[in-house]
Amino acid sequence: MNDDIQTLIVKEAQACFYLHGFKKTTVDEIVSHLKISKKTLYNYFVSKDELIKAVIIQSMEPLICDINTAIENQSSIFDAIQGLYNFSHKLSATISPTMLRDMRLMPEFWQVVELERRKALGKLSVILARGKEEGIVKQDLDIELFVKILINTFDTFAHPDKLLEMNLTPSEFADKVFHMYIDGIMNDGGSLI
Repeated sequence: MNDDIQTLIVKEAQACFYLHGFKKTTVDEIVSHLKISKKTLYNYFVSKDELIKAVIIQSMEPLICDINTAIENQSSIFDAIQGLYNFSHKLSATISPTMLRDMRLMPEFWQVVELERRKALGKLSVILARGKEEGIVKQDLDIELFVKILINTFDTFAHPDKLLEMNLTPSEFADKVFHMYIDGIMNDGGSLI
């Protein structure tokens, strides 16, 4: 029962944050929608900041599980890469432009997103090694260097300030980067996406 209440709180908070952003959404608004007391909410989350972090992490968990499943099940390299690509799209669907603007002023929350994103992108080395074995990925690809460059590209440009400056959503940015980087490492001009 307690896990159910905690899950409901996170789900309602996610919906409120998506619509109004982190700054404008109040704890009163969240508890009002849930028809619970503030005391009940604070039994599960000691602060609004803790709730925000829980929303971000819970939004990302299923996406990382999808990637891990694709790797563990020895899915085709195409399916595994598609899983990483979908990760960026699904993540964009859970972070609204309002939330993104708020994150510019709340870097501690963006760091949570970056950490989870790095974990997901780090899985790419396993996928690319399998692609090399299957002859799908160019044999001369330095996988470790490639993954570091890709992660650094996301760290540098997939940041709220930069995305807003470029007028790109996180998923639009991911589209462009994945097409540039992933298509470039394929044999015979193939495309994974």
